[in-house]
Formats: sequence, C-alpha cells, structure tokens
Amino acid sequence: MLILAIFATGSATVQAAPSVLSPTERLVAIEEIHQLKARYIRCMDLKDWVCWRGVFAPDFHFGAGEQQLHSAQEMVESTHITGLFDRVKTVSHASLADIEILSPTSARGTWACDFLHYWPKGTGTAQGREIVPPGQWNHTDGYYHDTYVKIDGKWYIQTEEIESIRETAGQLDK
Repeated sequence: MLILAIFATGSATVQAAPSVLSPTERLVAIEEIHQLKARYIRCMDLKDWVCWRGVFAPDFHFGAGEQQLHSAQEMVESTHITGLFDRVKTVSHASLADIEILSPTSARGTWACDFLHYWPKGTGTAQGREIVPPGQWNHTDGYYHDTYVKIDGKWYIQTEEIESIRETAGQLDK
C-alpha cells in the first residue's frame, strides 16, 4: 500500500504505509489459510460434508467454467448431483500456494491443483449427471484462485474459481 504525501511546497513523495500486520502475524495468517485449504481437500476426499461445508464463508461463491454456485449450501448440493457425495471417489491435491494477505481479514491465493475422480465398477447406480461414469476416471490439472475472509478470528474460503489447464480420462482397470 502506498501513501502519497503532498507537502506545503507542492512536491509529492511516495512513502510505504506502515504494515497493518507484523511479519509474524502475516506468517500466522498464511499458515492458517494453508490449514484451511488442507481441511477443504481432506474433508472432500473423505466425504466429511459437515467439515467441508464449514470451510466456506456465508457469502461463498464458486466458479468452474460455466458452473457457478452462490452459497456453501449450493456447493454441498452439487456433490449430490455430480455423484461426489457418495458414488464418485476423489483424490485431490493443492500445492505451491501463493498467498497474499490483503488486510487483517482478507486474503487471496492461487494454488496449483490436481484432482482425480473415479467411480469403481459395480458400486452404486448412475443417476445421469455424475462427473464421471461408472468404471471410468478423469484427472484435471489446474489452479484454484481463491479469496479468503476472516470472521470472528477464523479464516474461510469466500470465493473459489477453478482454472483447468489439462484434463484426461479413461477406463478403470478394475
């Protein structure tokens, strides 16, 4: 953040504003956001939907291509439609985080990610809109572009946009 100071002489100088957070507070905030994203991934892969819903801010928004969701509730409901809730399995990773603390209560981050969706043969019945058909898999490499908000001392994901850069798919061997 820069502050422009105009002096009586009419000349301008640029000074760095004092940081709102100390370096230690910034590092703590970044680590808390790392833990938040780890919880998001773990809870999704383990299908702990109460935990997963708890990582989202009240005004959460999600976007992936044409899909747009406007609340944590819509996000969880989408897992029922796509089969992620109970039929389709996931293995997800988010790494190489680039987190920027914008204020004591807001931040943004970009994460490299990859996720595998697979549906083991003979487990469950297709309902028509699953993210992957029975006996098949798909794998996506890309980036999460998130914003975060701190409410009552706790960080939440406020927005999440997924940028897909590569997708592959195939049949499961077993």
